[in-house]
Amino acid sequence: MTKLDQVQEGKKAKVIEIKGGRSVRQRLAEMGVHPEDIVGIVRSSVFGGPLLIDIRGNEVAIGRCVAQKIEVEVVE
Repeated sequence: MTKLDQVQEGKKAKVIEIKGGRSVRQRLAEMGVHPEDIVGIVRSSVFGGPLLIDIRGNEVAIGRCVAQKIEVEVVE
């Protein structure tokens, strides 16, 4: 398994687990990110900025610290 912040731009990944506290899981759920969802990496800043992900047709920015708590499996 990989962390979301390590997935390359343009790739898709399946959310396996969210390893964070209740507030992190709740915030991600409000953004529409849940285990078993497929997310696409729209933009990944080289210098450690936020990730722009696509979740069910909506683009959402997620900070690197939060993205490091999301375990994913890259899908082809």
